[in-house]
Amino acid sequence: MFFPDSFKNTSDKPVKSYLEALEAFRDEHNRPLGFNVALAKSFADIPGVGPVEVADRKHVYRTDSNGVVGTVGNRFEPIQSNMPQLVQTMQAIEKALGLEYYNGGTFGGGSRMYLQARMGEPMRLKKNNGGEVTNGEVSRDFTLLNANDGSLLLQIDGTNTTIVCANTFAMASREAVQGLLCKHTSKCIEDSFRDPLAVAAGMVAYQEQAEQRIVKLVQTDFTDTMLDSVLRKVSGIKADLPESDVPTRTVNTWDNIRNKWQSGTGIDETNRGTAWAALNAFTEHLTHEAGVRVATPKGLSDGQVEAWRAGAEDLARFESNLVGSASNMKNKALRAIEAVIDETA
Repeated sequence: MFFPDSFKNTSDKPVKSYLEALEAFRDEHNRPLGFNVALAKSFADIPGVGPVEVADRKHVYRTDSNGVVGTVGNRFEPIQSNMPQLVQTMQAIEKALGLEYYNGGTFGGGSRMYLQARMGEPMRLKKNNGGEVTNGEVSRDFTLLNANDGSLLLQIDGTNTTIVCANTFAMASREAVQGLLCKHTSKCIEDSFRDPLAVAAGMVAYQEQAEQRIVKLVQTDFTDTMLDSVLRKVSGIKADLPESDVPTRTVNTWDNIRNKWQSGTGIDETNRGTAWAALNAFTEHLTHEAGVRVATPKGLSDGQVEAWRAGAEDLARFESNLVGSASNMKNKALRAIEAVIDETA
């Protein structure tokens, strides 16, 4: 996975506190992530009339650069990265779990800010017979995401990464999140941050639940027929539709996932033919290969375009896996795999 250098830890030592992370991780202009945002009036420039205030809209801008990062409604209340309630919540999670922050950055010039941290030792998975699993070491991670443009809720949510192949996924669906979700409104901010210890307990519960679900996947045999059923559920294709009538692009994606189920990164005789291999086939495809669209800047030479697109596409894929369509697809695949297991039990 590609991370721009400015998104990496700029400190020479592990970052174990939220406030340190806001300084150690930077945006694409090497500015710390602990920036504040403010609201300004929004105007429309109407020909023959001039600037007219848009009464029900506001611009959100960064106070460190004056760069506009979004346009929001009047109910929008900024959640600052250094807001005392958020700092206290993060400190409670750090005390409960022991964290090391390993990644952070912004999208869209600061419209979205994220931090990722790792909790203690990774899970080490074993088969029913006690045998080791090649990609059975899974980190216990969480992600904090704050959307300053109002496009997403603020969220503190569990995520996990297979260490061998760096596939990222979340074991909790958005509707069952055990961390924190908060709208950018005064009431939600007041209600959501009342009990930092409850948020920390929720993150502990999330990781316990995640390990139980992963162990079940590792220890459940999976067949070609079961995988095909999952592919159809995820793609919204009817079970009785002949594959010859399925769009070619969809079939190509299916074939890629089928191949990864048998021989993807970290798949071998210790885990091939399991539900865990099926989930990793989806996550490897989405984490590393799924297509993304980026707009190429003008004025670049052919060589510069190739180099720019390589980085831009990886960054766009990372954003999609964190908060976009790829993240949603992974959760959909996980639910479909678990549903097929229940249907065939």
